[in-house]
Amino acid sequence: MAIAEYLVTCTDRVERILLSARAAADAANQTAVREIDLLTAFVKEGGGSVGDVLRASGFTLEALTSRLYGDNGYLKREQFEELTWRVLEAAVNCARGKGHGTVGRRHLIHAMLMEPGSTMAGLASSQHQDPESLAGMLYSSMPAEPTLSSSVELKASDLARDLIRVLCSAEVEASDVDEAAISDFRLLRALARDGGGEAGMFLERNGVKWHKL
Repeated sequence: MAIAEYLVTCTDRVERILLSARAAADAANQTAVREIDLLTAFVKEGGGSVGDVLRASGFTLEALTSRLYGDNGYLKREQFEELTWRVLEAAVNCARGKGHGTVGRRHLIHAMLMEPGSTMAGLASSQHQDPESLAGMLYSSMPAEPTLSSSVELKASDLARDLIRVLCSAEVEASDVDEAAISDFRLLRALARDGGGEAGMFLERNGVKWHKL
């Protein structure tokens, strides 16, 4: 039965999901709508009430269709530009240095400030702020765990939910503009949309206006 025959009994949102899934299948030269087409359309439409429940429980809906992770749960190097990957590795080192059990937005912002070629460092400098000094202040403000040891890595189980949400948001935007890998600019824009948490507020308090990129 054709999709159109189901639409009479569908809600508007379900209709949009079905039509979006059909369009995705057509774009991939598929005669039939696949599960991935439906799932992608479901995520794109926000998931409805089911999506609301998932988000309320802390789940990142976009992670359902993300291609950022390999089968082993680690982030795939090829999904990121070289500078972006350096920033992510530096974020891990920041978390390890503080003995934190997960890598989050504050570690990412610290790493961006410490990377001379990053969009964040350039933005801070353009507003007459020293990115390295800001990074030092941010690092000092982070509470340290008593053990001062951590073995976190760039894998899904070691990333905070808020950081996973940011990574997925950057992935979607990069895909929308047909970029093969995620740049640090896309990552920063995703952080700006998210707000950046306490580290984002730290930047604002210290004179870096970064939310309108």
